[in-house]
Amino acid sequence: MPARVAIDPEAAQTKVSECSSTFVARVLDQQNRPVIGANIDIHAVGPNDQLQFAAIANTTSDFQPPNSGPHSTENTRRCSDLAPAGMQGETNRVGQADEKHIESRASGTNNAGAFTFALFSDSIGGTTISAWADENDDDVQAATEASGGSRLGFGQSPPPPLRQVFLEPGNSSATVGDCQRFVLTGKRAATLSPAPMWTCMRPARAPRSVARTMPLPLVCPTRAST
Repeated sequence: MPARVAIDPEAAQTKVSECSSTFVARVLDQQNRPVIGANIDIHAVGPNDQLQFAAIANTTSDFQPPNSGPHSTENTRRCSDLAPAGMQGETNRVGQADEKHIESRASGTNNAGAFTFALFSDSIGGTTISAWADENDDDVQAATEASGGSRLGFGQSPPPPLRQVFLEPGNSSATVGDCQRFVLTGKRAATLSPAPMWTCMRPARAPRSVARTMPLPLVCPTRAST
């Protein structure tokens, strides 16, 4: 069972308008042994919307765009004429760089528990990378799924480590007057087994009020707010 994901290197710098050197994401179990055939997903963000995952002939692992979730698809970068053509997922994010997304094909990680990838950008700036073992294959990163991160600078130093916040469950339902448990987890990309930072209770029909009032303790009302 995947316990952690380690990306090598943890930070790198490359030239603009060139395919980066490769990154290797390794999925490991609790005894630090490779997990063979693990389904792994990769997110990359920045410097802008034109970021591409890159294929290097006989080097990068076979990948595909995610098959679930609200993604559009677009072409990836071929680093040479011998490199295979490919597609990546894209999630539009208003006012910030779009999120690029690939996942392993059915074979998953190799016999070393590894998945190799590269990136390309024609603009100067930083890229944050997050990889996770997508155990339920829903193409959504959950706080309980093993993950790891890395950083890449195009024409400059790499950006600071990625920090993430997860609210679970993402959707739910409850009877009016009953309490629904929500867990908000803060996590740095290099954290191996994050514990919830705080837990809040609120009827499931009012999740926005949870986000507004944390981390203060919440008292469940007799009726759900509207």
